[in-house]
Amino acid sequence: GNDLGKISNELDKLMLNVPAGSDITPDHIEHYIGISKDYNNFELQNAMGSRDVLKANRIALHFASNPKNHPLVVTLSLLYGFFSKLLAYHYTGDKSKGNLASILKVNPYFIKDYQNAAGHYPAKKVVRVIGYLREYDLKSKGINNSSAPDGELLKELVYKILH
Repeated sequence: GNDLGKISNELDKLMLNVPAGSDITPDHIEHYIGISKDYNNFELQNAMGSRDVLKANRIALHFASNPKNHPLVVTLSLLYGFFSKLLAYHYTGDKSKGNLASILKVNPYFIKDYQNAAGHYPAKKVVRVIGYLREYDLKSKGINNSSAPDGELLKELVYKILH
């Protein structure tokens, strides 16, 4: 996020724990701060987009075991944005990189992710996925769900999307 106080505290942690003069690696960040380069919402989105079942399930399991660090509402929001853009991709006539970047409001570099995902998710499947996202958003708020925790809901959702 953009909480400068929090960022400053996390940098102080790194300064205390990483030997002076050595490089700060992603492993240091994961160990001392708890942010993983392998287990985050963007990696989940990429795994879902490329239909990497193993990686998506590993990330979902990690999120389920760390619910405070990975709130379901944030994950659902990111996935909704991705699949909404994927649906727009399917229904865009001019699939040139510049036009798609403009319509999807993404950097042209990321168009390849949508091209790849479009090969894995036809438009009908994307519509179904958006329905699943809506259903699990409601379940996360207690509607038609009396006891399943967010982590279990995410694991179910990932399964439904990928299968």
